[in-house]
Amino acid sequence: MSHLAQATREAGAVAALAEERKKAKYLDLVRTHLFVAVVIETAGAMGSNNALDFFADIGSRVRAVTNEAQSHAFILQQVSAMLPQSWGLLGDLHAL
Repeated sequence: MSHLAQATREAGAVAALAEERKKAKYLDLVRTHLFVAVVIETAGAMGSNNALDFFADIGSRVRAVTNEAQSHAFILQQVSAMLPQSWGLLGDLHAL
């Protein structure tokens, strides 16, 4: 099935496929490191709950150190803010 067919079927389907490919690519790393494949589609859909759990864990750790109750929300805002920047980068790369 093509990426386009998957994208029209379900939000996050292409990201989920990319996450599985990343997991397979970095399989050796899993033996010695904590590895979380995070793929975010341009519309903002994430491939799996693993990515959300990862960001929630980071938010909890930041909150434990800083006592900032909104740390998880701030992290997700930063990730969301990076998406439009990546679109510009991709446009620049296509112009080369």
